[in-house]
Amino acid sequence: MGLLARLGFCIVSGFNRPTEAGSDALEMDTYAWNVAQGRGYRGLSPDVTDQDHLTADRPPGTSLVWAGVYKLAGHRYDAVRLLHCALGKFIPISTTGGSLIMTWPSAVIDPLLDVLMSISIVSPKTEIDKHERRLSPTILQEMLRQIGFERFLHRKFELGLNNLRVAYKPK
Repeated sequence: MGLLARLGFCIVSGFNRPTEAGSDALEMDTYAWNVAQGRGYRGLSPDVTDQDHLTADRPPGTSLVWAGVYKLAGHRYDAVRLLHCALGKFIPISTTGGSLIMTWPSAVIDPLLDVLMSISIVSPKTEIDKHERRLSPTILQEMLRQIGFERFLHRKFELGLNNLRVAYKPK
């Protein structure tokens, strides 16, 4: 059931949709495609003018896995999304016991960032413009419950601009 839900979400949101401009996924995709083509771990970095340079701006794990997919299937986003769906279903975050701690920006920060960008206090070229769609704490908790987490703690911090979620999985 979980795999079907993931596949359904991918189909509805665009299974083969390219990564969004300015996103972390675009950076990882660029690195992966360059590695798959034998050009090395090179590409985008927010603070470098040359956007085709060897880099260590991001940890290579995700990009190297994607490079393997691209080597086998070509530069196809649907192949990467299919791998993510399968991994998300068949490799649980924690098999028995343990906890998951997550932080992410609250949706209330977006209007504030828009104002700061409009008056040039914050540059759109920074990490700030890379915020993508966010899951509500309620939806996130339900997703975690489906993979075996039972106890949850949710708090806001930094004047409500960020979320903290702690989820516990029984032993």
